[in-house]
Amino acid sequence: MNDILMLQSTKEELVEEIKNSIIEEIKILFERNKTEDDHLLTRKEVCQYFHIHESTLNRWTKSGKLKGRYVGNKIYYKSSEVYKLPD
Repeated sequence: MNDILMLQSTKEELVEEIKNSIIEEIKILFERNKTEDDHLLTRKEVCQYFHIHESTLNRWTKSGKLKGRYVGNKIYYKSSEVYKLPD
C-alpha cells in the first residue's frame, strides 16, 4: 500500500516539482530512443536519403564527411551520423 504524504507547499513549488519530474522523464525517453534509433544504413539507403549518386557517397566517405563501417565485405553508415549532416 502506498502512503500519501501531504506537505505544505505553494502552488508555484508544486508546479515546479511537476515540471522537473516531467523534464527528467523526457530526458530518459530521449536517451533511450537515441540509442535504439542508432542503426546501420546501407549505401543505397544513404544515397536515397540525400538524393545522391554512389560516386558522391564514395567521395564523402574518402574525405571523412561520413564514416563507413565494414561488416564483412559491405560498408554501412550509422544513422545518427547520417541524419546529422545537412541535406
